[in-house]
Amino acid sequence: MREINLSVSGSGYSEIRVDGETVYIHRLAAVAEHGPEAVADMDVHHVNAFDGDSCQWVNNPEMLEPEDPVSHRKRTLDNVAAD
Repeated sequence: MREINLSVSGSGYSEIRVDGETVYIHRLAAVAEHGPEAVADMDVHHVNAFDGDSCQWVNNPEMLEPEDPVSHRKRTLDNVAAD
């Protein structure tokens, strides 16, 4: 029997673990919305994550967009620095 656990990571992201492998729920939702090719090798950005309209535990597909890791990291750092 497979072991399946749903939990929240230390950084606040919902995640699912299946037989020891972990996947973040926002990545699963992004794959369902955009397809696996659009999400592969990409970060998944929570739209409006820094303006109070969204946060890392709101995983509605319309609130998620694939973004290249370098741009996503820059956007995250710029927004954190602005706070």
